[in-house]
Amino acid sequence: MDGNGRWTRLTHFEDGIVSVKFGSDQVLYMLSRKDAPRGKILRLPLTQIDLAQAKIFIPETSGPATYEAARASIEDFASATSRFYVIDNIGGPSRVRVFDNDGRILPALSLPPISRADEIVPTAGGDALFPIETYVDPPAWYRYSAVNGKVGRTALFETSPIRFDDAEVVREFATSKDGTRIPLNIIRLKTTKLDGATPVLLTGYGGFGQSEKPTFEGYIYGIWAAHLAGSGRCFRGGQSARRWRVWRGMASRGQPHSQTECLR
Repeated sequence: MDGNGRWTRLTHFEDGIVSVKFGSDQVLYMLSRKDAPRGKILRLPLTQIDLAQAKIFIPETSGPATYEAARASIEDFASATSRFYVIDNIGGPSRVRVFDNDGRILPALSLPPISRADEIVPTAGGDALFPIETYVDPPAWYRYSAVNGKVGRTALFETSPIRFDDAEVVREFATSKDGTRIPLNIIRLKTTKLDGATPVLLTGYGGFGQSEKPTFEGYIYGIWAAHLAGSGRCFRGGQSARRWRVWRGMASRGQPHSQTECLR
């Protein structure tokens, strides 16, 4: 809206803009999925309220590769005084990339393996706060220092009467008949014998553009630890599913054999 109270429309549905945020440097940042199913960040100065003038600030990830992070999907972003943060979804687990205000990549935030980060809250000096949780660790807020790049837990954290110091989470992959790599996160006791005789509770999900994120569910795992020695979660969604639907069409999504290959 200008000084005279007149509104200017910036985007239309076909532009594929799914999120818009004001930056700290008098610009608009937009997450677009047009021609970029895994997402790209556009940058538009507030002096040019015309989407055609927007430039790519953070491009879409490269796509098919054996390196899983190459297929990461941009989930959220935040602009700070001297930093720009991007949360990626890598088939469930999160990655937080850090850039300067010119879009140059900086060292990524150090996160626990197979964890989730749902949001970034910029603070003074380019620092940021973000919540982290894993399958075996309850949620806690962490602070990132833009000065030294260190990450530390704050006084804001949850506790659980059930601890999982004797458990571990590993991530494996099964290949579907169409070539899609399907992630399988396995929660198991560190003493589990990998001899094929261990009882396992296996759940699955996939095919609708949503990835199941690592979530701490202590009460469920307490029951699991008392009766089983392993739990597996097999899913196909997020960065793979959106591009896959564009290629295959909505009518063929969620092929059952994807989950079957994972079960095997």
